[in-house]
This record gives sequence, structure tokens and C-alpha cells, in this order.
Amino acid sequence: MAPKEYKKEEEQIAKAVSAYQSGQNQNISKLAREFGVSRHRLSRRVKGIPSRSKRAPTDRQLSLDQEKALFLCIEYLDNIGAPPTNQQIEQSADFLLRKDFTSPGEPRGVRKTWVDRFLTRLPEELHITPKNLWNFDETGFIVGQGKNESVVTKYPKTAKRVSSLSSRESLTVVESINAEGRVIPPLIIPKGEKHMEEWYRRIQDPEWLTAPASNGFITDEIAFEWLQHFQHYTKPEYTFEWRLLIMDNHTTHLTIQFVQYCEIYRIRLFRFPPHSTHLLQPLDGVPFQQYKHVHGRVVNQVARLGGFDFNKNDFFEELRDIRIQTFTPRIIRHGWKDRGIWPYNPDIVLSKLPHPDEAIIDDGNTLKIYGEIDDTIPSSPTTKSISPPSTVTALRRYINKIEKSIEGIKDILEESKPGLVRRIKVVNSSSLAIAGLGELHREDFARLRDTAQRKNNKKNQASDKSLRRTLFKRCESPHKTPP
Repeated sequence: MAPKEYKKEEEQIAKAVSAYQSGQNQNISKLAREFGVSRHRLSRRVKGIPSRSKRAPTDRQLSLDQEKALFLCIEYLDNIGAPPTNQQIEQSADFLLRKDFTSPGEPRGVRKTWVDRFLTRLPEELHITPKNLWNFDETGFIVGQGKNESVVTKYPKTAKRVSSLSSRESLTVVESINAEGRVIPPLIIPKGEKHMEEWYRRIQDPEWLTAPASNGFITDEIAFEWLQHFQHYTKPEYTFEWRLLIMDNHTTHLTIQFVQYCEIYRIRLFRFPPHSTHLLQPLDGVPFQQYKHVHGRVVNQVARLGGFDFNKNDFFEELRDIRIQTFTPRIIRHGWKDRGIWPYNPDIVLSKLPHPDEAIIDDGNTLKIYGEIDDTIPSSPTTKSISPPSTVTALRRYINKIEKSIEGIKDILEESKPGLVRRIKVVNSSSLAIAGLGELHREDFARLRDTAQRKNNKKNQASDKSLRRTLFKRCESPHKTPP
């Protein structure tokens, strides 16, 4: 059966199971005929036997941590320009099986077709296109604050800022742009507890999202509301497409609800490193600079026309024109280009960083190479009781002991430290994967060493043979008798 037909039949079976469980019809044969599905399959699903496509594989030869170690090794070799062949991958898998084999007899290697199946399970790249590359950020406005402007006057001491009685109230606007030059409707966060009818009389676009907050800043709830707004306006053409959403490290963007929603709708989050948004974030460059510039100019123009109070309602009314002048495709694309993200050019950012020679190093602490012994501090004797596991097998036994010990106090740990048991298991799994990768590296180094040693031995043997021939010829040559 073709995959599409199989999927369609499974959907019909799911509907039939729902009808059975609701009590509408308890006759399996009638349900199978009604929904046009196999009676045998429907009977198995009703009994709780899952579809074959959803069952865990029973022919897995490597454990999950061994496969992870193998994947890390493949990725490492590929990154250094030495991608492995299928035969090398098979040899590495056999090596991992041998290292972890404790039963009597010879360990069994992987099957000939195993490598092909393993490669199909490797993570694929997301293939994110510029239209699905998004950045979002908040920016604050002091509603009625204008900007410094150059003026023509014969009085040199004249203030460069136009005076007005405008509001100094602040609010937040959340914007999101993509690398193709597109912007979605904004989220406005005014300071307040309730929605005011006057706001919506002034807002000229019904697609804008408004969410008041007591302090005028984004909250966890508002951030999640904006995320649903983002999903609605950036939904890709094809369901298999991923979107990359790059952002700062604000805690409101990192709630469980926020992250889980992104995984459901194929939105991959990427956070900028701390204290780097001024260099890396597209919105923090030209777009937001233009945003503030145009807003200040509008406030000044209103002040010149009569100096009336430019308040929050006026801001809502003028914001549409401010955004039109700010978020043009050219300015948006310029924001991405200036950060070297699209088109990709890391030198734009790296050139702004201080050169390593110019960095100031604190001489207070002396850096030591790993393994270097400090003569001023006596080292403690290493005993078997405190030495770490030296092999993957020993590490696995060690981890099994830890997990058995935790099992007895699992409920207490979950009550006092929620998530601790899960984090310990993640650390254990990663440790096994890294240990397996280390074993693979040691095996590769051993092969290289043996190969180099054999070459060296051949050279030495050739030199010895040449020397013996020379000496032998000299010994055979007749001595010349003096006349």
C-alpha cells in the first residue's frame, strides 16, 4: 500500500475507533464496512495495538546513546572536510558494539543494510529560506517626545528640540520582519489595565494587536498571545516548511507554553548570545533607528502646527503612517544585511569586535594547560574508589547504579526538585554519547599511529638493507698492495 493510501486508511480507522469508544456502534464488522477499512486492522486498534509506523523499532542494533555518538563522529568528520564512507560508518558501529560487548563469545557486527537505514534516521537540515527567516523584538516609545533637528536661525543659542506640552507616557510596540523585506502587523502594549474604546477609533488597521499591561511592558501572557498572532500571519505555504525565529533572551520568550507552541507549528527558536543584540539583531539596526527618527519628526510637526498635547490616542492615529515610512522592503533588507545574517557575511560583525591583540588580560590568575600540575599545591592521591569510569562499559554500569538509586527516591525528588530526575537522565545519556565518541576518536588515533609506525619501520628496514649492501661491497673489494 502506498504511503498516502496507508495514511488515509489510518485516519479512517481512527474515526472508527472513536465511534466504537463513544458507544455509537460496538460491532467491529459494521464499523469496518461503514468506514471502508480492514476489519482485522480495526480490531487490532480497538485492542490498543498501534500502527506499525508508530511502533518502536525492534531491530535496533545500537543503543540510542551509541547512535548519538556515531552521529557526532560523522558530523565531526564532515565538518573537518573528511566525510566518512558507508564502510567507515559500518566499522565504527562494529567498534562500538565490540567495546560494549560483555557476553561470552564473539560480538556480532551490524548488518550490511544497517548503514543505509541509519542514514535515513539522521537529522535533516531545516532548509530555511529567507521568507521564513524572522526576527522579532520590542521597542519602547515616549509617546510625545520629539527629536533634535537642525534649524535655520540667527540666534545660535536656540534649542534644537521643538518644545511642546506633549505626553511623556511610554508604551511598547512589538515588530517582526523577515529577510525578504516583509513586516507583519504590530502588537501595541499601552500602559493600562483595560482596553479603551478610543484606542480602536484611532487605530487605522483592524489587523493590529493591542494588549494593555500595567507597566506598558511585555508579559508572559502577552508574548504568547503575540506568538499566535505571528503564527497566523507567517503561516508557510507548505506544512513541511520550518520558520526560524531569532530573538533576544527576554524571559517572556522562554516559557514552556511559548516553546512548546513553536515546536507544534514548526517554528525553530534561536536566541542571540547575551549582550550581543546591538551587533546581531536586524531590528536593532536601521529599522528601529528609522522608527524612532520618523516618530520624533511627526511629534515635532504636530508641535509646530499648534503645540497641542500629543498623547496616546494621537500616537495610535499616526502610527500607521510612521510604520509605512519605516518598514519599507529596502530598510528591512538593509537591517538583515547590516548584521551579516542575510546575505550571510559574518565578517561584517567580526570586524566590529576588538582584535585579540587589543584585549586586556587580567594577570591575577595564571592559566594552566589541562593536566598541568601546580607544584605549590600537593595533589591528592588517586584511588580506585574515587577514580572515574575509564570505559563506556564501566560508565554504563556506573550510570545504571545511579538510576537504580534514584528510582527509590524518585517521588521525593520530583516533589522537592521538579524536573531533576529528567535532567539527570539527560546528563547520563549525553555522557554515554560523548564517551562513545571518545572511544571512536581513540580508535582512529590508534589506527593512525599504527599506520605511521609501519611506514617508519619500512623506512628503517630499507635504510638497514642499503647500509648492509654498502658494507658488504666494501668487504668484498680486493685490497690494493703497495708497489
